[in-house]
Amino acid sequence: MKLIADANVWYDIGNGRIAPEQFGVYGEGLFATPTSLLEVASGINERSFDERKRAAVSVIKYAAGVTEDTETHLAHVWKVRTQSVPISWMDGFKAIALAESVEELENGVADFELRIIRRVGVSVVHEWREKHWNGFQQEIVTALDDWIPGYRNARSEGKYKRIAKDNRSAFKEAMRSREVKATLALATYERVRLAAPSLPNPSKELISEAEGILAPYIDAYSEYVIRCATEMAPQANDFGDCESFIYLQSGNSLVTSDDRWIRIAQAVCPSQIIVPVIN
Repeated sequence: MKLIADANVWYDIGNGRIAPEQFGVYGEGLFATPTSLLEVASGINERSFDERKRAAVSVIKYAAGVTEDTETHLAHVWKVRTQSVPISWMDGFKAIALAESVEELENGVADFELRIIRRVGVSVVHEWREKHWNGFQQEIVTALDDWIPGYRNARSEGKYKRIAKDNRSAFKEAMRSREVKATLALATYERVRLAAPSLPNPSKELISEAEGILAPYIDAYSEYVIRCATEMAPQANDFGDCESFIYLQSGNSLVTSDDRWIRIAQAVCPSQIIVPVIN
Protein backbone atom coordinates (compact mmCIF):
# COMPACT_ATOMS: atom_id res chain seq x y z
CA MET A 1 0.00 0.00 0.00
CA LYS A 2 1.27 3.43 -1.01
CA LEU A 3 0.37 6.53 0.96
CA ILE A 4 -0.33 9.33 -1.50
CA ALA A 5 0.54 12.54 0.34
CA ASP A 6 -0.78 15.85 -0.90
CA ALA A 7 1.28 19.04 -0.79
CA ASN A 8 -0.09 20.10 2.60
CA VAL A 9 1.50 17.07 4.24
CA TRP A 10 4.97 18.03 3.01
CA TYR A 11 4.50 21.59 4.21
CA ASP A 12 3.34 20.35 7.61
CA ILE A 13 6.29 17.97 7.94
CA GLY A 14 8.64 20.81 7.00
CA ASN A 15 7.01 23.11 9.55
CA GLY A 16 7.14 20.49 12.30
CA ARG A 17 3.35 20.06 12.55
CA ILE A 18 3.45 16.43 11.42
CA ALA A 19 5.95 13.80 12.60
CA PRO A 20 6.79 11.62 9.56
CA GLU A 21 7.61 8.62 11.76
CA GLN A 22 3.90 7.97 12.27
CA PHE A 23 3.64 6.63 8.71
CA GLY A 24 6.29 3.96 9.15
CA VAL A 25 3.72 1.28 9.96
CA TYR A 26 2.03 1.57 6.55
CA GLY A 27 3.08 -0.59 3.60
CA GLU A 28 5.35 1.12 1.12
CA GLY A 29 5.42 4.50 2.87
CA LEU A 30 4.71 8.07 1.82
CA PHE A 31 4.77 9.06 -1.84
CA ALA A 32 4.88 12.57 -3.25
CA THR A 33 3.19 13.43 -6.54
CA PRO A 34 4.39 15.48 -9.53
CA THR A 35 1.44 17.79 -8.90
CA SER A 36 2.84 18.56 -5.45
CA LEU A 37 6.18 19.45 -7.01
CA LEU A 38 4.45 21.84 -9.39
CA GLU A 39 2.45 23.35 -6.52
CA VAL A 40 5.58 23.88 -4.42
CA ALA A 41 7.67 25.23 -7.30
CA SER A 42 5.05 27.49 -8.85
CA GLY A 43 4.53 29.52 -5.69
CA ILE A 44 8.19 30.13 -4.89
CA ASN A 45 9.24 33.73 -4.37
CA GLU A 46 11.55 35.46 -1.94
CA ARG A 47 8.88 35.56 0.76
CA SER A 48 7.80 31.90 0.48
CA PHE A 49 11.19 30.41 -0.41
CA ASP A 50 12.14 29.05 3.03
CA GLU A 51 8.81 27.31 3.64
CA ARG A 52 8.77 25.71 0.21
CA LYS A 53 12.38 24.66 0.52
CA ARG A 54 11.53 22.91 3.81
CA ALA A 55 8.67 21.10 2.05
CA ALA A 56 11.06 19.91 -0.67
CA VAL A 57 13.59 18.77 1.95
CA SER A 58 10.80 16.80 3.63
CA VAL A 59 10.14 14.96 0.37
CA ILE A 60 13.83 14.14 -0.06
CA LYS A 61 14.13 12.86 3.50
CA TYR A 62 10.85 11.04 4.01
CA ALA A 63 9.25 10.11 0.68
CA ALA A 64 9.62 6.54 -0.52
CA GLY A 65 9.30 7.92 -4.05
CA VAL A 66 7.32 10.11 -6.41
CA THR A 67 4.36 8.72 -8.32
CA GLU A 68 4.13 8.86 -12.09
CA ASP A 69 2.33 11.94 -13.39
CA THR A 70 -1.46 11.79 -13.52
CA GLU A 71 -1.66 11.76 -17.33
CA THR A 72 0.63 8.72 -17.56
CA HIS A 73 -1.29 7.05 -14.73
CA LEU A 74 -4.59 7.66 -16.52
CA ALA A 75 -3.15 6.18 -19.72
CA HIS A 76 -2.38 3.00 -17.77
CA VAL A 77 -5.91 2.95 -16.36
CA TRP A 78 -7.33 3.18 -19.89
CA LYS A 79 -4.81 0.62 -21.20
CA VAL A 80 -3.27 3.10 -23.62
CA ARG A 81 0.41 3.18 -24.57
CA THR A 82 1.79 6.68 -24.91
CA GLN A 83 5.20 7.95 -25.97
CA SER A 84 5.83 9.81 -22.73
CA VAL A 85 9.31 11.05 -21.90
CA PRO A 86 10.47 9.86 -18.46
CA ILE A 87 10.86 12.74 -16.02
CA SER A 88 12.81 12.60 -12.77
CA TRP A 89 10.36 14.44 -10.57
CA MET A 90 12.53 13.81 -7.54
CA ASP A 91 15.27 15.90 -9.18
CA GLY A 92 12.89 18.85 -9.07
CA PHE A 93 12.44 18.44 -5.33
CA LYS A 94 16.22 18.07 -4.95
CA ALA A 95 16.83 21.30 -6.85
CA ILE A 96 14.50 23.21 -4.55
CA ALA A 97 16.00 21.56 -1.47
CA LEU A 98 19.56 22.44 -2.47
CA ALA A 99 18.91 25.98 -3.75
CA GLU A 100 19.87 28.95 -1.61
CA SER A 101 17.74 31.48 -3.51
CA VAL A 102 15.06 31.80 -6.18
CA GLU A 103 17.68 33.13 -8.58
CA GLU A 104 19.88 30.07 -8.09
CA LEU A 105 16.91 27.81 -8.65
CA GLU A 106 16.20 29.52 -11.99
CA ASN A 107 19.84 29.47 -13.11
CA GLY A 108 20.72 25.97 -11.93
CA VAL A 109 21.72 24.33 -8.66
CA ALA A 110 25.01 22.45 -8.63
CA ASP A 111 25.05 18.98 -7.07
CA PHE A 112 28.81 18.59 -6.62
CA GLU A 113 28.55 15.03 -5.35
CA LEU A 114 26.83 13.81 -8.52
CA ARG A 115 28.42 16.48 -10.75
CA ILE A 116 25.16 17.64 -12.27
CA ILE A 117 23.18 20.85 -12.45
CA ARG A 118 19.51 20.83 -11.48
CA ARG A 119 17.20 23.65 -12.46
CA VAL A 120 13.55 24.53 -11.90
CA GLY A 121 12.13 27.24 -14.13
CA VAL A 122 9.99 28.92 -11.50
CA SER A 123 8.52 31.49 -13.87
CA VAL A 124 7.59 28.83 -16.45
CA VAL A 125 6.02 26.59 -13.81
CA HIS A 126 4.09 29.56 -12.46
CA GLU A 127 2.61 30.17 -15.91
CA TRP A 128 1.71 26.49 -16.18
CA ARG A 129 0.04 26.65 -12.79
CA GLU A 130 -1.96 29.74 -13.71
CA LYS A 131 -3.30 27.95 -16.77
CA HIS A 132 -4.15 24.59 -15.21
CA TRP A 133 -4.96 25.40 -11.57
CA ASN A 134 -7.06 28.44 -12.39
CA GLY A 135 -8.55 26.57 -15.35
CA PHE A 136 -9.82 23.93 -12.93
CA GLN A 137 -11.32 26.61 -10.70
CA GLN A 138 -13.08 28.22 -13.66
CA GLU A 139 -14.47 24.85 -14.78
CA ILE A 140 -16.17 24.50 -11.42
CA VAL A 141 -17.48 28.07 -11.54
CA THR A 142 -18.88 27.52 -15.04
CA ALA A 143 -20.60 24.27 -14.01
CA LEU A 144 -22.16 25.87 -10.95
CA ASP A 145 -23.29 28.97 -12.83
CA ASP A 146 -25.80 26.79 -14.69
CA TRP A 147 -27.38 25.72 -11.39
CA ILE A 148 -26.85 28.90 -9.40
CA PRO A 149 -27.72 32.02 -11.45
CA GLY A 150 -25.23 34.77 -10.79
CA TYR A 151 -22.62 32.42 -9.30
CA ARG A 152 -19.88 33.49 -11.74
CA ASN A 153 -20.45 37.19 -11.06
CA ALA A 154 -20.43 36.56 -7.30
CA ARG A 155 -17.09 34.72 -7.49
CA SER A 156 -15.56 37.47 -9.67
CA GLU A 157 -16.36 39.88 -6.84
CA GLY A 158 -14.92 37.56 -4.19
CA LYS A 159 -18.37 36.67 -2.90
CA TYR A 160 -19.95 33.26 -2.36
CA LYS A 161 -23.43 32.24 -3.44
CA ARG A 162 -25.08 28.96 -2.42
CA ILE A 163 -27.55 26.91 -4.38
CA ALA A 164 -31.18 27.46 -3.39
CA LYS A 165 -32.38 24.98 -0.77
CA ASP A 166 -35.25 23.74 -2.93
CA ASN A 167 -32.75 22.80 -5.69
CA ARG A 168 -30.19 21.04 -3.49
CA SER A 169 -31.66 17.55 -3.55
CA ALA A 170 -31.97 17.57 -7.35
CA PHE A 171 -28.44 18.93 -7.71
CA LYS A 172 -26.94 16.29 -5.42
CA GLU A 173 -28.86 13.55 -7.20
CA ALA A 174 -27.62 14.80 -10.57
CA MET A 175 -23.98 15.03 -9.45
CA ARG A 176 -24.11 11.48 -8.05
CA SER A 177 -25.90 10.02 -11.06
CA ARG A 178 -24.51 7.33 -13.36
CA GLU A 179 -24.59 9.82 -16.23
CA VAL A 180 -22.34 12.32 -14.47
CA LYS A 181 -19.96 9.59 -13.31
CA ALA A 182 -19.67 8.31 -16.88
CA THR A 183 -19.03 11.86 -18.09
CA LEU A 184 -16.28 12.36 -15.52
CA ALA A 185 -14.72 9.04 -16.47
CA LEU A 186 -14.74 10.01 -20.15
CA ALA A 187 -13.16 13.35 -19.26
CA THR A 188 -10.11 11.44 -18.01
CA TYR A 189 -10.01 9.56 -21.33
CA GLU A 190 -9.94 12.90 -23.15
CA ARG A 191 -6.91 13.83 -21.07
CA VAL A 192 -5.17 10.71 -22.38
CA ARG A 193 -6.19 11.67 -25.91
CA LEU A 194 -4.17 14.87 -25.62
CA ALA A 195 -1.04 12.70 -25.83
CA ALA A 196 -2.56 10.22 -28.29
CA PRO A 197 -5.06 12.13 -30.48
CA SER A 198 -5.82 9.19 -32.79
CA LEU A 199 -7.34 7.04 -30.04
CA PRO A 200 -10.72 5.49 -30.93
CA ASN A 201 -13.75 5.97 -28.71
CA PRO A 202 -13.58 3.61 -25.74
CA SER A 203 -15.92 0.62 -25.52
CA LYS A 204 -18.72 0.48 -22.95
CA GLU A 205 -16.81 -2.29 -21.20
CA LEU A 206 -13.66 -0.18 -20.97
CA ILE A 207 -15.62 2.83 -19.70
CA SER A 208 -17.27 0.70 -17.02
CA GLU A 209 -13.92 -0.75 -15.97
CA ALA A 210 -12.30 2.69 -15.78
CA GLU A 211 -15.22 4.00 -13.72
CA GLY A 212 -14.59 1.30 -11.16
CA ILE A 213 -10.85 1.87 -11.05
CA LEU A 214 -11.23 5.65 -10.78
CA ALA A 215 -14.23 5.57 -8.42
CA PRO A 216 -12.45 7.44 -5.57
CA TYR A 217 -11.48 10.27 -7.94
CA ILE A 218 -14.85 10.43 -9.71
CA ASP A 219 -16.78 10.36 -6.44
CA ALA A 220 -14.46 12.92 -4.82
CA TYR A 221 -14.85 15.27 -7.80
CA SER A 222 -18.65 15.01 -7.62
CA GLU A 223 -18.66 15.52 -3.86
CA TYR A 224 -16.34 18.49 -4.23
CA VAL A 225 -18.68 20.18 -6.71
CA ILE A 226 -21.63 19.53 -4.39
CA ARG A 227 -19.80 21.16 -1.50
CA CYS A 228 -18.77 24.12 -3.65
CA ALA A 229 -22.47 24.66 -4.30
CA THR A 230 -23.54 24.34 -0.69
CA GLU A 231 -20.80 25.23 1.78
CA MET A 232 -17.44 26.36 0.35
CA ALA A 233 -15.93 28.33 -2.51
CA PRO A 234 -13.66 26.65 -5.10
CA GLN A 235 -9.98 27.55 -4.87
CA ALA A 236 -7.21 27.15 -7.43
CA ASN A 237 -5.16 24.94 -5.09
CA ASP A 238 -8.02 22.43 -5.04
CA PHE A 239 -6.84 21.11 -8.40
CA GLY A 240 -3.79 19.39 -6.94
CA ASP A 241 -5.71 18.01 -3.97
CA CYS A 242 -8.40 16.51 -6.19
CA GLU A 243 -5.79 14.97 -8.51
CA SER A 244 -4.38 12.92 -5.61
CA PHE A 245 -7.51 10.73 -5.69
CA ILE A 246 -6.51 9.46 -9.14
CA TYR A 247 -3.90 7.21 -7.53
CA LEU A 248 -6.21 5.45 -5.07
CA GLN A 249 -6.10 1.92 -6.46
CA SER A 250 -4.55 -1.31 -5.21
CA GLY A 251 -5.23 -0.44 -1.59
CA ASN A 252 -3.46 2.93 -1.81
CA SER A 253 -4.59 5.60 0.66
CA LEU A 254 -4.64 9.39 0.66
CA VAL A 255 -2.84 11.32 3.37
CA THR A 256 -4.01 14.90 3.78
CA SER A 257 -4.17 17.45 6.58
CA ASP A 258 -6.66 19.69 4.73
CA ASP A 259 -9.97 19.57 6.61
CA ARG A 260 -12.07 20.05 3.49
CA TRP A 261 -10.49 17.13 1.64
CA ILE A 262 -10.52 14.97 4.76
CA ARG A 263 -14.29 15.39 4.92
CA ILE A 264 -14.69 14.63 1.22
CA ALA A 265 -12.48 11.53 1.43
CA GLN A 266 -14.31 10.29 4.51
CA ALA A 267 -17.58 10.65 2.59
CA VAL A 268 -16.54 8.87 -0.63
CA CYS A 269 -13.70 6.47 0.24
CA PRO A 270 -13.47 6.23 4.04
CA SER A 271 -11.24 3.15 3.97
CA GLN A 272 -8.64 5.01 1.88
CA ILE A 273 -8.00 8.12 3.96
CA ILE A 274 -5.37 8.53 6.63
CA VAL A 275 -5.56 11.65 8.75
CA PRO A 276 -2.14 12.48 10.22
CA VAL A 277 -1.67 13.32 13.87
CA ILE A 278 -0.86 17.02 14.21
CA ASN A 279 1.68 18.08 16.82
